[in-house]
Amino acid sequence: MTSWPLASALFFTTDPDHLQDIMETLLNLAIALALLFVVIVLGMGLWNMVRGGPGNTSQKLMRLRVMGQAVALVLLLGALFFFGGGRG
Repeated sequence: MTSWPLASALFFTTDPDHLQDIMETLLNLAIALALLFVVIVLGMGLWNMVRGGPGNTSQKLMRLRVMGQAVALVLLLGALFFFGGGRG
């Protein structure tokens, strides 16, 4: 059986500070991907409006964008709750 030293060093640790760093990094990556998704869907909606595309497509893209914004907002609030400073 082969050993994966990088994977074991990153994920198979019991150090609480290291686990918190990993979770914070993964949450930051998820936030970035959610925001990128929102920007892409917004661009697609704008392009559909500029070229005079069907209104039904614009409505679907707007709903998709709003759902993406909701996911991004939940991720941001979760990051603030779990990793935000200012706790006394």
